[in-house]
Amino acid sequence: MKCSSLLIFGFFLPALVFSQNEFVGSDPAINRKDCLYVDHTKKPLIDLQGEFLYWWQKQCDIDYVIETSDTNLTVITNGHFYNPEWKFNPGFRLSAAINTSPNLWKVEYTRFCSTSKDSKIADATHGLIPYNPITWLEFAACDSASVVFKLKYNVLDLIYKTPYVLDTIIIAPLAGFRGALIDEVEESFYQETDVIYWNAVDGAYNLVAVGDYTINAIEKRKYLGLNGGISFDYPLGQYFFISNTNLISVLYSSENITYEHRCPGFSPYSGTDIVVQLKHEKRSSIKVPMQTNIYINGRMPCGQKAVMTLGVGYEFNVWFQFLEYSVFSATLYLHGMNVRMALDF
Repeated sequence: MKCSSLLIFGFFLPALVFSQNEFVGSDPAINRKDCLYVDHTKKPLIDLQGEFLYWWQKQCDIDYVIETSDTNLTVITNGHFYNPEWKFNPGFRLSAAINTSPNLWKVEYTRFCSTSKDSKIADATHGLIPYNPITWLEFAACDSASVVFKLKYNVLDLIYKTPYVLDTIIIAPLAGFRGALIDEVEESFYQETDVIYWNAVDGAYNLVAVGDYTINAIEKRKYLGLNGGISFDYPLGQYFFISNTNLISVLYSSENITYEHRCPGFSPYSGTDIVVQLKHEKRSSIKVPMQTNIYINGRMPCGQKAVMTLGVGYEFNVWFQFLEYSVFSATLYLHGMNVRMALDF
């Protein structure tokens, strides 16, 4: 709820993600003698920008093990769910824009990868139960559990904008297209596992020692659709300004999901390895991701015909109900610090 409130609040912050070449100081009128002004009346202005991203990934309901003090695994009354330990990871963003004044076309590519891990060991007072929403094990216990969760996030945006000056604030409606390739891999490993299964013949739970087993889930998703939003730019004197961009997208997704559950000697009837594999090819859905960011920027001349912009800011992204192989929603959150440098010439 706090993250969603922050996202909604960000959509109304006065700022803009792009360098505004029309913006000079606190006066909306352009002073052609100002050292920060680049004359783009004779030819299109080129804007090149690079950003360093240091984001934190979080996804809801990606649990892999339950820690419980119950000794009767057929009646679990208490327990604590554990998911991967989410950490900050680096990424980058590159963009190029053509400003024909007042219109601007911008192409932007975002790349972010993360690896999150966690592990637990059972002790004399607490046991571990492997957990996965679609596992067909009824109950189980293991000596140790570990998980590795990997994310590859690739997003390409094409954005068109036309800025408008309102007093000292520059407002720019945004419209364009978004494509994305997002891959996720979850690998869970459970050591020395005992499985309790329901035997319909005996009408009771039976215990079978099965050793180690793994659960792997691989998701590959393709997105394509429209995005739009609004941006603001507010001056802080002659050389500094606050900028903010807010985007919302409506994307069609094509998904390929592979789920594998491997357990040596799992079957109490055959005593052989069992592999359960589910594939969902070209399954489609509609996603509505949202993005907001805010920067504090400074501008300085770079030679006679160029201007450099340096900025540091915060960005928040949310992809609602991202993992659909789970029976639970698993909203993807990406947020953290952005450091950028732009060159206009």
